[in-house]
Amino acid sequence: MRLLVIVLLGVIGCATTLDTTFEDADLHARVSQDGGRVLLTLLNKTAEPLLVDWTQLSLVSPNHVESSLPTAAEGSLAPGQRVVVKLPLKLSASRRPAALQELIVSTVIRGTPREYHYRLRAAHALQPLPDGG
Repeated sequence: MRLLVIVLLGVIGCATTLDTTFEDADLHARVSQDGGRVLLTLLNKTAEPLLVDWTQLSLVSPNHVESSLPTAAEGSLAPGQRVVVKLPLKLSASRRPAALQELIVSTVIRGTPREYHYRLRAAHALQPLPDGG
């Protein structure tokens, strides 16, 4: 089975609020901030169930270190279903400008594995929470 990798780029200038949207024909995704927490909203735009492998969710730092983001969420989205998940991330208190980071979401759409790579930049770096959230 061939793995399809989709790379989408979202750049947040110097704003302190993280809020960016990514979209293709199958999935609408939004990464946003709610207070100190980071949220991932997904909407299944297909006519079939969409599977999300939450055990494979990860964040790649600017120095290319990948951190697992254990997230307890329902693995399947029905057609038209939206899910909002609190990610075990926080915005860094550092005043240094954040470099590009990448959120990786593994899915299965119409029986085909897809890995979405959402590139993010915010005024502060995203950091995994030490206890997983």
